[in-house]
Amino acid sequence: IDILINNGGRSQRSLCLETHVEVYQALMELNFLGTVSLTKQVLPHMTQKGRGSIVTVSSVVGLAGAPLATGYSASKHALQVKGF
Repeated sequence: IDILINNGGRSQRSLCLETHVEVYQALMELNFLGTVSLTKQVLPHMTQKGRGSIVTVSSVVGLAGAPLATGYSASKHALQVKGF
């Protein structure tokens, strides 16, 4: 494995007050933990080879939220942390 491009994700269009917590759980599971899981799977191989690149595509709403996308924004914000 020479490169991993994390570009998966699912969005959401609903008011926070009308969104069930299960929706937030599913968004975090796919958008954030999916990226973490895939990265953890390939990182040992890249480390062993001494090379490789990991690219994670997030979203501008990960920096500044968007109306009707609180869960999506939060899950993409979780990817913005430096050092991930």
